Amino acid sequence: MNMTRCGNKLSQPRRQSGAALLIALLAVVIASLIATQMIESSRHSIARTEALLNSERAWQYAHGMNELALEWIEQAEQDAGFTGLSRLASWTPPFAVAGGSVSARLLDLSGRFNLNSLSHPDPERALAARRALDRLLASLNLDRSLSDEIQSWVRDQPGEQSGRYTQRNPPYLKAGMPFTHLSELRWLIRFTPETQRRLLPYVNALPDPQARLNINQTNPIVLSAWLESTTVDQAERILSAGPFESLDQVRALPELSRMDRSLLDQQLSVNSQWFLAQARVILNGQPQDFFHLIHRGGSGYDFRYFSQAYEEPGLTASIPP
Repeated sequence: MNMTRCGNKLSQPRRQSGAALLIALLAVVIASLIATQMIESSRHSIARTEALLNSERAWQYAHGMNELALEWIEQAEQDAGFTGLSRLASWTPPFAVAGGSVSARLLDLSGRFNLNSLSHPDPERALAARRALDRLLASLNLDRSLSDEIQSWVRDQPGEQSGRYTQRNPPYLKAGMPFTHLSELRWLIRFTPETQRRLLPYVNALPDPQARLNINQTNPIVLSAWLESTTVDQAERILSAGPFESLDQVRALPELSRMDRSLLDQQLSVNSQWFLAQARVILNGQPQDFFHLIHRGGSGYDFRYFSQAYEEPGLTASIPP
């Protein structure tokens, strides 16, 4: 009996020592897990902070390119016989910045068909624009019903579009309002990737429905669609006589001599007012694209929408000459 009691007394401290060791090991494991979690959380926080900083830096670099775009426009306008900026559509050599590079280009949008001309306040001008869009779609072998959808977007009153976009019914239907960006065309049922590839290089979505077509920056397909009773071949002959320094030179062309002079003045121009500045910022190997719409008016230069991380529709496709 004494031997047993002694044995129990000797074994109890050992069990207590083993339990303490197990508790200590569990505490170390828990502390290690907590430390690992804190380190991982810290890494995520650092990564998020770095991403935010890079985004802000890229934003500031892109805004800085606006000054360069204005300088390009001003220099071009000082040249004799300025007609547009198609020669600036190529990328600049990259400018080295901390952590990467920035390059830019300036696109002249005044030579494309403005979809918002369908919302012209003058019903006759709006109808003429609708017919021009129909002719453009026909030249590109696109479904004419797409014209109906575009027309309903910019002309219908709120509520009239219900049921028309059942396949892609967005939470906002801006019936009766102009396009703010060409990306909105993706809501249209008949606007397929193939339609995007073929149509977008020839159109734009300018805020001004009265914006005239710059004959010096357009191409035969758009010009033949814009001028009623003008074929693509005739448009090619018209453009081959350019560049034009005045509308008087345009009116004197045999192909246009029978057209109403006031109508030509409403439809055509020999210089540009709308430009798209594109900046490509590469930081830590990650490219970001920024776009700024610029309007040149009587009061100077007006910067409109500023978009990020979205390839402007039509820019990935070849730009018509």
